[in-house]
Amino acid sequence: MSTATTQILVVLRNADPTALTALASLRRSLGFGKNLLDLRRRVLWELSGPAEGAEVGAILDALRRGGQMWNPNKERALVRAPGEPSSKLGSPLPDEDGWESWLAWDPTRDLDRPIRALRPWRARGFRIRRGTLWSLQWGEGDPAERRRLSERAVITRGAREGLLVHPHLEDARRIGSTDPIPWLSSPEREG
Repeated sequence: MSTATTQILVVLRNADPTALTALASLRRSLGFGKNLLDLRRRVLWELSGPAEGAEVGAILDALRRGGQMWNPNKERALVRAPGEPSSKLGSPLPDEDGWESWLAWDPTRDLDRPIRALRPWRARGFRIRRGTLWSLQWGEGDPAERRRLSERAVITRGAREGLLVHPHLEDARRIGSTDPIPWLSSPEREG
């Protein structure tokens, strides 16, 4: 049986204090200055299950009503079905005009917090994973330079290098707009 993955990107409706604080720290304390124009943080969920499962719509409705994945009063959810372009996830997209995007996830976290609304579908093979999508916008530099700067900003290697991902606790990888889904490349886990 083949598996299909639906992505759900959760975006705050208002300013994100975590991203604003991280942006200020990267600019001032870690020396990226005004070349780092913007920083965005979003939560990415990936729902995987049988490719022929017509239940995805019902599952998404149950997840929406359950309130464990996003609060519709504070956040909006953008859904990308299998085969749809990454533009369904809104902007900024990875690789878009100076943007670099990195996905970070704790490969053991979802084992500790199963999503209640998904329980009826687990026996059919549906699973859910969670990650944080960090997008950095750079003012200058070619794509290779932006990639290098992003890696230095994202991956923590010491007190003065990296801030967003702790490599001993999280897996991380750069995401491009043409990367096939799933983006969260961890083993199958209970959701």
